[in-house]
Amino acid sequence: MSTEDHANIQTSLYDDNELLPLLITFPEITDCKINTEQFLNASRAALKMIDRFGKVFTAIKYDMHTNIEKLTSKFKSNEEKYSTLQDMILVEKKSHNKNKFVIESILWLARELRMIQLIFSRIVEAHEMGDPPEELFPTIKDAYRESLEPYHGFMATQLFNLLSRNVLQRSELLLHLANGIGGREETTLMLMEIYSEGIRRIILNLHRFMRTHNLGPVLHIH
Repeated sequence: MSTEDHANIQTSLYDDNELLPLLITFPEITDCKINTEQFLNASRAALKMIDRFGKVFTAIKYDMHTNIEKLTSKFKSNEEKYSTLQDMILVEKKSHNKNKFVIESILWLARELRMIQLIFSRIVEAHEMGDPPEELFPTIKDAYRESLEPYHGFMATQLFNLLSRNVLQRSELLLHLANGIGGREETTLMLMEIYSEGIRRIILNLHRFMRTHNLGPVLHIH
């Protein structure tokens, strides 16, 4: 779907009081760099969006919020100097500060966004294959296993396993993502596909950049 098609959906179908968080997509990558302000704005919108999943992401949402606030504080200290995520990373890498909180925050936030991207892409894929399952627990578990579990300790993994049993059914989630307005499943799924692709581009860019500078992986490669 083109950017123009996306805009048409935004203006014609989601004209209610509160814009769907899915409409606040992640920024385009320019000269292999990611605009910091746009990335943080999209990440904040992602926090509102994952509320629609229920309690399953309670712990992850708290960690995402913490990472976003840390990065926002750093960005606000010198918006020109830290205009892209890559600039923030390289400045901290060259510093003598042992507490590399910018790099750590970006790594964790990217991994958390990766899980959302996997969930959305698999919901869309199941729909395209026909007869998608209502039960989302296996989808959530698989996405977690591929994104965050390799970096989580035992307690964090057990907490997620417990919370993940509270996940909504597929039809309930799609309705929540559409602001409770029925009859918009196809449009919501199209927006989920666009949203997922936007995150995927960001994740791949950050993964390559981090690996190039020996700063740790974003993606868990088997």
